Amino acid sequence: MYIMADLKYAKGLTDNNLIEVKKEIVLCEIKWDPKRSSLFIYPDFSKNEPYMLEIDDDSRNIYYYWIENASEQVSDTIRFKEFQLKQDLRKRQSLLKTKDLQKIKFDIPPNNEIHFHIFIEILTANYFEADNLFIQYYIDLPENWRIHDDDKLKLSGVTQSAKTRTIRTDKYDIYDSVAMFGYPFQLTFIYNYKNFDQSLGLLHCPTIYFEIISKDTWNRYRTEGYAYKTIPINQFGTQHCSLQCIYIKPRTRWGELHHFFIGGCSELDDITWLGTPTNHQEDMTINKFGVITEGTGMIDIKFQVLHHSQAFIKAKQQSVEQAKDHFLHTHSVIKSINEVLKAFKKARDQMNEARKTLY
Repeated sequence: MYIMADLKYAKGLTDNNLIEVKKEIVLCEIKWDPKRSSLFIYPDFSKNEPYMLEIDDDSRNIYYYWIENASEQVSDTIRFKEFQLKQDLRKRQSLLKTKDLQKIKFDIPPNNEIHFHIFIEILTANYFEADNLFIQYYIDLPENWRIHDDDKLKLSGVTQSAKTRTIRTDKYDIYDSVAMFGYPFQLTFIYNYKNFDQSLGLLHCPTIYFEIISKDTWNRYRTEGYAYKTIPINQFGTQHCSLQCIYIKPRTRWGELHHFFIGGCSELDDITWLGTPTNHQEDMTINKFGVITEGTGMIDIKFQVLHHSQAFIKAKQQSVEQAKDHFLHTHSVIKSINEVLKAFKKARDQMNEARKTLY
């Protein structure tokens, strides 16, 4: 609803008729928000000084007006009762929503599996010298991990290109060049309890690798930096992180000239070399000596992790972390017992074969 004033004025005479010009001004705007059950008034109620309007026509006119609350003030007792009523109403609505959710049948993982639903969002890239950036990513799945068939194409991808702009990032008026991406994607990782080793735990989690690339006006592509991060699967909830990017410098002067004038993308045949290469053997030492790198910019990433398992349903009185640890420990013990029984059965079969040869 609008409260308006018609400040019409006379412009002149035509055939002895007075010409009036309408001038409608909005004095106040009133809005009702049904979701919040709140009434908004703009501008606010006048306090000490009135609001002023200045109209320029054939002469300069200045108008002053006040906006006052003419409603009767509600007592504190009624206000408290209204607050309690709203709280009871919200609890009732929350209970009804919970009952509606309970009617929905979700897909439940098998007994020996835990599902990690991961929502990843590539937010921004900061402090890079080049403009028109985009980011390629690749997710490396270690042994004993798998994903749904529908998510296999999401293990690698590329964002849209974004131009950098200068924005204020500090209270001391420090401005930085920032490329905004806001690129989200979602995957579901599956871990089988049968492969769980209690001595190691969930150490070998999936790792995500990033390559930041720029494109100039001559359509020349250049790698501006690399970064990687082990996906924080063990901790559920929302997590933000800023990754420092490095650039692998060419070893020769010719390589530097080629990168500057012609451009060039990935310097790595296997991007997992940044962390632990996929073909690495545990009894071997990773040697990265002699690689010349320099720091470039930073990228901001947001992770949202959801754990899904039947263990959490059966252990409602425990916390999620306690239920997960207990279930992993239980399956580790069962695995050890099964291995002992298998070894005992093998030894018994060998003993029976040896007895047959004696007789």
